[in-house]
This record gives sequence, C-alpha cells and structure tokens, in this order.
Amino acid sequence: MGTLSVTEMQDILRGAGILGTGGGGDPVKAGILIERIARAGRKVRLVGMDELGDDEVICTIFMVGSSGSNEMFIDLKPVLKNLENYIGTKFSAIIPVEIGAGAVAETFYLSSSICLPVLDADIVGGRSSPEVYIETITMCGIQRTPLIAININGKCKFIRSAVSPKKIEKILRDFAKKSGGYVYVVGYPMKVSDIKYVVGTGTISKARQIGKNIRVSLKNGANPIDCLAKSIGAKELFRGDIKHVEINDRDGFLTGSLIISGKDRYTDSELKIWFKNENIVSWLDGNPLVTIPDLICVIDKNGYGVYNRDVRKGMAVSVIGMQSLPLWRTKKGLNLFSPESFGFNIEYKPI
Repeated sequence: MGTLSVTEMQDILRGAGILGTGGGGDPVKAGILIERIARAGRKVRLVGMDELGDDEVICTIFMVGSSGSNEMFIDLKPVLKNLENYIGTKFSAIIPVEIGAGAVAETFYLSSSICLPVLDADIVGGRSSPEVYIETITMCGIQRTPLIAININGKCKFIRSAVSPKKIEKILRDFAKKSGGYVYVVGYPMKVSDIKYVVGTGTISKARQIGKNIRVSLKNGANPIDCLAKSIGAKELFRGDIKHVEINDRDGFLTGSLIISGKDRYTDSELKIWFKNENIVSWLDGNPLVTIPDLICVIDKNGYGVYNRDVRKGMAVSVIGMQSLPLWRTKKGLNLFSPESFGFNIEYKPI
C-alpha cells in the first residue's frame, strides 16, 4: 500500500483519536512520536492483508494501564528481537492491537525504527477497548502467547505458555499496577491465515480517510460532523457543553463519567457517558442511548476526538455514534463486549 507521508500519519492519528472512543492512548504523546519519526527521517510502510502470505507471522505491541501523565515510550526493539529468537521466526509485519491515537502511533514508531511494515488492520476491530481480552481473536480461540511485558525500569514479565485471555489480562494489569501504572507488551505471534477473516481489516485506511475528510472540511469552512455523517455513516447523537466530569484512576483503568448539557436542537436535554478507558454506555435524559460494542465518539470543536483523561468542564463537544464491526454484534461478540458484561442491566440495541 506504500510509505506513509507525515500528513497521512497525522490524518490517521486524528481519525484514530475519534475511533478510539475516548481511549486508545494519549493523542498528544502520539503526535510527539510522529514528530520523532519525521525528524529522524524514518519511514512507515503500510501493507494490506492480501500483500502477506498465509504462513507469514505477525505480532502486535500495546500498552496496558490507565495511561497516566508520567507515561513514557519504552524502546521495544530488544524485546521484539528476543521474542523472534524465542519463537525462531522473524515477524513480517506489526498489527496494531486497536485503533486509537496512542496505539497506532506506538506501532508506527516501532515500525519505523526496525523497518517492519504495519498491517492495515487491528485486533479489536476498528476501535479501542479497555480489557486485553476484549479482542476479536478471543472469539476464535487464537492464542496470544508467547508475549513479553516490560516496564519503564526495564523489568520484564515473559508469558511463554498458553493461558486464558482473562488470566493474561490479570497478569498484565497487576504488573502494570506494580510498575507505576502502565507497561508495554510485545507478543501475539500469529499466522496471517489464522487472522485474516477475524480481525478488523482496512481500519488504518479508514482512520486516514476520516482524518483527511475532517482536515479538508475544516479548511473549507464545513462542519466536520456533517462530513463524518456523509463519509462513514456516523450519526450525530448530541451537541453541547460538558457541565460535569468525574474521573478516577482505579485498578489500572481510567473510569468515570461526563455529563453534557445540550445546545442548539438539543437544548433542555442532557447526555451522560460512562467510561472505562473507553466510552461504554450513554444515556439521553436518563434513558439508554448508544452502548458498546457500537462506538460513542466525543469530538471537540477542532474536529479531534476527546481523550477521556483530557475531558474538562466547559468544553464544547459533539457526540457521534458509529456501528461496530459485525463480528461484535454476534452472540459471541455480545457475550464478551456488551453493557451486561460491564454490569449494566441494559439491552444492547444496534445503532
């Protein structure tokens, strides 16, 4: 698919920041990583699933934790090489674990430093999710091990044998809590043939198109929300000013809620969103509106997705909803990722 320009990577970050539904990694630090790539003259090459052979092996990298303010990027090249030596195979590409600004930028940064292409796909399926096991590969029983987690002090945890997705989540989350809030993970060696019909494909290209469309619409004085509705079928759910924010760092997650006071055609109404890293459930005037697995995306007046750690009272925002990957709407998908799986007695109703 070719080498990405700096403008294309910036468009991707903007789009990924929206698809990340309030999570997916810090967009400011994501932008810094793209600047580092550009200053170093490095290249990021994007490849499609059809450009890889069925027997080729790919891996992923991601951060586990609540993405605290002291988060720093860790040099993962030695970790990647150790994993390749352990499995006896070189990786052909890196797949982002999810679509979010931080997750994608971290993938780009590692890709540029070791000249390994990025696969135009992701494991969560065109969005971000809070728990490690909330990934499409869970539904298909694809193993994540071996994997290596590393903290800022260079201490590693190597999981070699096959264990359940939820146990991996607990191990990594506990390691993150003991490591100052976050760790990075390199792992999930997977054959292309095992994932090509399971993961979300073309999702980086989708983020790029979203980012480009918003950039162009703003340049032309158009409404970016209208642009999203036309280009990707997004639906505006609400518009207004944030009047209340509650945020907590707890057990390696950023949890909380925000309340938006409506304006324009939404005057006299309120929208509440509860999040666990990502936006999970929304209520319009006390009644459930859009919920996971569909996407609840909060966008600021400049057309950027609002990162939940950066939510502030008084911000003017729009909220859009988007359909999730069809796989998430199946019985298996909803058993894993639905309001009920987060303790809400709310029936999922597709947007």
